[in-house]
Amino acid sequence: MRKYDFINDDDFTWLFVPKAQSSFDCKGKKGASYLLHRFGMEGNMINKLKAIVGDANVYQNEDMCKHTTFKVGGPADLFVVPQDIEQVKQVVEACKENNEEYYIIGKGSNLLVGDKGYRGIIICLYGTLDRVEVSEVNGEFFVTA
Repeated sequence: MRKYDFINDDDFTWLFVPKAQSSFDCKGKKGASYLLHRFGMEGNMINKLKAIVGDANVYQNEDMCKHTTFKVGGPADLFVVPQDIEQVKQVVEACKENNEEYYIIGKGSNLLVGDKGYRGIIICLYGTLDRVEVSEVNGEFFVTA
């Protein structure tokens, strides 16, 4: 029996890791094996995001049904909850630098996520950045969250 299995399809080479060797619950393409390939064997993107927002604010394979008002949706590869506007900027910059798909959500209203989930990074602003302030300085308006 091999330690790892590689399967090629149209878009990716999938690395399947036996459950006993993974710290995650392997669920095929939605589990740890998908994340190992998608975000690098060392989890470089995962580590970058954790360095920006902290370990407790980066979730892997987070079910989106927990974050939509319709209570539907499969797992997002990564779900990130920045704590301030500077972290939002850094997370978006990291996604762009690494050519990672990302989507920014608020409370999840009017949002439908398919059962297969989201292949990329969800950035959630609800709970920490859910207030907006508008100020005027010398005739210019500034919006801050």
